Parts: sequence; C-alpha cells; structure tokens
Amino acid sequence: MIAELISYFFHALCCPRHLREMGILQELIGVEARAGRLKCDWQEHLDITKSFIIDQASESRRNKVVIIGAGLLNDIPIKELSERFKEVVLVDLIFMQSTINAIRYFNNVSFVELDISSNLKTLYEAVQEFKSTNNTQEFNARINSLINFVPDFFLADADVDLVISLNLLSQLPLCAEQWLAKQKIDFDFSCFYKSLIKNHLEYLNRLNSKKKNIVLITDTQKQILNKNNQLVAVESSIRDLQIQDYLPSLVKAKSWNWLLAPIGELDPNYQMQLTVEAFVLKD
Repeated sequence: MIAELISYFFHALCCPRHLREMGILQELIGVEARAGRLKCDWQEHLDITKSFIIDQASESRRNKVVIIGAGLLNDIPIKELSERFKEVVLVDLIFMQSTINAIRYFNNVSFVELDISSNLKTLYEAVQEFKSTNNTQEFNARINSLINFVPDFFLADADVDLVISLNLLSQLPLCAEQWLAKQKIDFDFSCFYKSLIKNHLEYLNRLNSKKKNIVLITDTQKQILNKNNQLVAVESSIRDLQIQDYLPSLVKAKSWNWLLAPIGELDPNYQMQLTVEAFVLKD
C-alpha cells in the first residue's frame, strides 16, 4: 500500500487532471500491484497472449506495429516485436515509469499517451460544466455528440502494417462508468457506455480499410466460480454486444480462460475468471 501511494504521487505530477480525478491513474497503479501479486495465476494467460501476437506478427508486413492498450507490457512480446518490425508504437492513456524504463533498451520502440476513444476529457469537461450551469439541454447535446464519434488516429499513416487492440475493448467504459456513478447525475448513460465499445470496433474497421491488419484480443465474459470451481454467475464483459455483428469480417482465431482473481483476491469463497477471445482481420 505504501509503495502504491508513493507511485501515485510520483505519476500524478505529469498525469492530466481529468485522468487523475476519474480514477484512471489509481486504477493503473492497482493493476501493476495485482500483476505482481498474481503473477503465477496470470502467467498462462500472458503466455498465450504473447504467443498469439508473435504468430500474427510473423504473417504481417514489417514496417510498423501499433499496440493499443499496451499498459504495463506484461502481455506484450516486446523483444520479438522489436526484432520483427522497423518501428513499434505503444499506445495507452498513461504509461508507468517502469514501462518507460523497460522500452529504453529498444531503439525502435516508442510510446504515445492518448485516449484512443478521444472522449474522456470531453466527458469530464461536460460534467464539470453541467455542475456549474445545470444546463440539461447542453449536457445532453455534448454526451450525444460522443456516442457516434470515431477517432482517426493512425488512419493516414501508411507505414502502419499491424494494429493490435490488446485487452482494451471491455475496459473502455469501466472508468467512465465508475466515475460517473459518483457524480450522481440523473442521466441514462447506457447508450454512451455501449458506444465506447461499438466506436472502437468501427475504428478498427476503418484502420483495416486503410490496408492495415488488425488483431483484437479482449475478454468477452466474466464468470464467478466457487471454491469447487463450480460456476455460480456469468456476465458479459462487453455489454451483451456481439463483436462480429459490428465487424463481420473478423475471424475468431483463439479462445482461453484467464483466472483474473483467484480465491481470496476479491472474496474468500469465490474467484473470477474471464473468457478471452482473439480475432484477426486482414486487408
């Protein structure tokens, strides 16, 4: 806990205010701590993910690979990608100093801190303005403007051959949802949360239309099991959306389970497991 607190104050110095106040920095620090604590439980998932990425990278052209949701690099075969591609670009909201230090060993690996949905800052500002003005009409208009917004990052970059969306899709609505719940605003955000997922899929589709190969790795289902590994509850990780309804050309190539939280991590009697699916979309 002390180490996490020190890390928070260190990274808060250069973290944008809206990401701090929305709890995103704190969540990333928590993930870093869990990754260390649960290394053995997560290892199979991490190994499968890395192996799948290596396989797909071997079939791609060799110029540039962009990894969206790069996070802490735990599930990224960074050495192999650096050797395979002329340039490796890591993308995420925030990068921890440990990640920045790790990639210094690779001359062709860089990182970009950006919100791939392009709407978290706008959402934050809309909420702050609404609290000041109580203008419901303006607030509704700003939120609705986000629902159909699809970003254009890397679309015009002809050097990008492969884009990997990595364990990101299900996470897109979570921080916004948790933060908005604390704001106590009487507004139905359900369409907005789903749009974060749908717009990301459309973004991947547009990248593919520009002759870029796509790899999508995401959890699609949460499962709660008891101490005897008996299933007691199941829930969609992606708001009951069906990925291939939005990207029919996607091919599901692999599926596996990830023991996210073993007995004792979240509850003394129950564990949480995720179903992870890997898809490919080629030009």
